[in-house]
Amino acid sequence: MVEARGLKVKNIACIGVGTIGHSWATLFAIKGYNVSVYDMSPELIKSAMERIKSSAEFLADKGLIAKNDAASALNRITLTESIAECVSDADYVQESAFESYDVKKKIFSEIDKENDSAIIGTSSSGLLMTEIQKAASKPERCIVAHPWNPPLLLRLVELVPGEKTSEETVEI
Repeated sequence: MVEARGLKVKNIACIGVGTIGHSWATLFAIKGYNVSVYDMSPELIKSAMERIKSSAEFLADKGLIAKNDAASALNRITLTESIAECVSDADYVQESAFESYDVKKKIFSEIDKENDSAIIGTSSSGLLMTEIQKAASKPERCIVAHPWNPPLLLRLVELVPGEKTSEETVEI
């Protein structure tokens, strides 16, 4: 678990479980976080656990994690049916939806309505946080957390604050 400036992160929500999103969920669960997962696509959410399991088993087969760590990671993942359910207990939210200001702003607005204290990161590779964070009532808690791909193997994350992102959010 991560603790910085009084915020203890133990529950993480992943919105979007495509290639990047399911990789984030797998990595967070392997690292010991409780992870809730949501996607707007019923097909992706149905296949999410199988893809997460496959990714964890791949890491175990390559000797990058212990086999029992792969198995226990799956027990920390919960599939949800709504953004509200997904983010309700989250300390951190990682959004990995389609690259569109409209889509991301809609998701950030929904997250904001359901959880007004979690830090919200986006996996966006080209959209400006300054524009996305306009959808949040507390824009200081929003940041671009863009992973190198795939996040499971390349554990580097580019952090890009928006104009209103707080220094505390960047440091956590």
